Amino acid sequence: MPFDAAAHLKDEETIRAYLRAALDDPTPGALLLALAHVSQALQMRPVGLSPLR
Repeated sequence: MPFDAAAHLKDEETIRAYLRAALDDPTPGALLLALAHVSQALQMRPVGLSPLR
């Protein structure tokens, strides 16, 4: 089973630390991926996409 980062983002402190680490990561796309994980953890729908069915 693949690792699911969103499953571990259960509180604001953890989310804040995760986003801080992504900001410090020089890997291209790290912040974007972290934001996707946070939105999944908060059960948010990505902006600009068609509604989920």
